[in-house]
Amino acid sequence: MLPELAVLVPVLTTVIGWITKFTDILTKAVNWVVDKFKEMFDILLGHSIIPDLVNGIVHWFTSLWDKTKKIFTDLMNGVVSIWNSLWKSVRDRWNSFWSGLSGAVTGAWKWVRDSVSSLRTSVTNAWNGLWSGVSDKVTSIFSTIRGKVGDFKNSLTSTFSAPALTVQGFVKAVWRDRSMAEAWPLMEYPLRLFWADLWLRSCLADMKAASFDPDEVIADLAAAGPEHVMWPEFAESLMVTFLGWSQDVHEGVPTLRQEVVGLDLVVVGMVPQPAEGTAVPEDSPLLPFLMRYSAEAGWLVANAGGTVLPELGHA
Repeated sequence: MLPELAVLVPVLTTVIGWITKFTDILTKAVNWVVDKFKEMFDILLGHSIIPDLVNGIVHWFTSLWDKTKKIFTDLMNGVVSIWNSLWKSVRDRWNSFWSGLSGAVTGAWKWVRDSVSSLRTSVTNAWNGLWSGVSDKVTSIFSTIRGKVGDFKNSLTSTFSAPALTVQGFVKAVWRDRSMAEAWPLMEYPLRLFWADLWLRSCLADMKAASFDPDEVIADLAAAGPEHVMWPEFAESLMVTFLGWSQDVHEGVPTLRQEVVGLDLVVVGMVPQPAEGTAVPEDSPLLPFLMRYSAEAGWLVANAGGTVLPELGHA
């Protein structure tokens, strides 16, 4: 071995020893540090310090987010609620305004329409009333004139036809039906008394022999007529008298011309029915009937076969 190397070997051995010792010391130091870190890790993590810290931090941030979210949610809900309330208020105000405006416009239109309708109705009623009044007046005038003309016509017709109708009824009862009971009510009471008195004087002796009062018999017979006990004999006698004048009086017609002989007296003549046409020959035989009018009974026969009023006791 070289002498230089021999000198270096102890030095290197010493240095290596030092390095080894340093390494051992460093290893121990590192191991100590490692152990301390392990202990700290065990303390921090193994005993929940760091996890709890982390969990606490996470929980805090989570809670913070929840609270923040709740704040923003409540804020949003509040804004939405305020907006909805504001919108509802605005909408209610608008609806109220629109309803009021619509009601006012509708009321105004209805008032205008009713006013126009009322005015039209008033004008129409006024016109109708005016026209109705004029029409009624004109109608009343014409009705009055027509009524007066009708009354005059009816009066003339009644004046000239009513007596003739009574005469026709009397002639029909006597000469066609041979019924004195039907003819009796068509005679006025004085004529009944006249015929009863005339008949009674023809059998006055028999009446007195039977103890009858002639005046009472005449009055009762004139009033009761067919109801009187002596009616059959009286009616038969009177019928013979009438038929003795003519047998065919009922085939004739009353004359159109009636002779007024008193305030309530007219003469109606019965003449034969014309064979042709309507003209009655001037030389036709005529049977006169004197007719009298009373408000109670109308036209009645006052004399048959004569033109003057008969008097009791003068046949």
